[in-house]
Amino acid sequence: MDVESLPDDAAQLKSMMKQLIREHQLDKEQLEHRLAMLLRSKYGPRSEKLDPDQLELFDLGREDVDDTGDEPAEEDGKPRPPRRGHGRRRLPTDLPRTRVEHELPEGDRLCPCCGKPRKRIGWETSEQVEYEPAKLYVIEHARAKYACGDCEENVVTSPKPAQPIDKGLAAPGLLAAIAVGKYGDHLPLYRMEEILGRSGLSVSRSTQCDWMRRIAELVDPVVSRMKSEILASRVIWTDDTTVPVLDPTQSKTKTGRMWVYIGDLRHRYAVFDYTPDRKGASSVLKFIHSANRR
Repeated sequence: MDVESLPDDAAQLKSMMKQLIREHQLDKEQLEHRLAMLLRSKYGPRSEKLDPDQLELFDLGREDVDDTGDEPAEEDGKPRPPRRGHGRRRLPTDLPRTRVEHELPEGDRLCPCCGKPRKRIGWETSEQVEYEPAKLYVIEHARAKYACGDCEENVVTSPKPAQPIDKGLAAPGLLAAIAVGKYGDHLPLYRMEEILGRSGLSVSRSTQCDWMRRIAELVDPVVSRMKSEILASRVIWTDDTTVPVLDPTQSKTKTGRMWVYIGDLRHRYAVFDYTPDRKGASSVLKFIHSANRR
């Protein structure tokens, strides 16, 4: 637009400005519509809801992303400022470290100029993370036995430390691993059966299920204490989730309900409870209501 050709009348200028604003707004809406259609065709309908600020998360024009983990190099005698981006993070200092030294073969230590052996002047180090899979091992409990040397009677055996499951095959570490796998990592017991099988131990899911039942009995005092803390809350949040339950009397599963109860900020505990239906939960909710009234 030529500035010299603009009219001097204020009303005409105002009309022209309104027209330019409308055209600019139309162009913007068309561009946003095209962008939404492109994203929808590539990622699905949910991509229409795009926050423009999310585009700043992807700086596609940058080419200085470093994955070597090295310190910033010097440039013209001055240290280069740290690069932004998603470079390799420093490894935690509390991780155990094993030093593996790689020596130069003796044949390569000779100087190509004079033929004399070269001296070591230092080490060039780099870090790499290794993973050691969990391993199973057998604990053999040997209990000393004593008897009278004269009559060879009155035999006494040293006591065995208390075990989570009396005369059980699983030690505390194995029970904890199965419990964390099932309830922490949401791994079904048949997958835990496969994982243990790769380590050389065959444990059926029915046996693991019985172990989890025994663990539940052990932690029942802790759960009871958590329930009492939740009941001391001014407000208790609760909701239920349906779960399919096997019914031996029917050819199909029935619907059970898993309830969660969460205390307030002063009683930050979460307790789960199971009921076969909503009727079974009424007594629990009445108990909570009566406890809060007290």
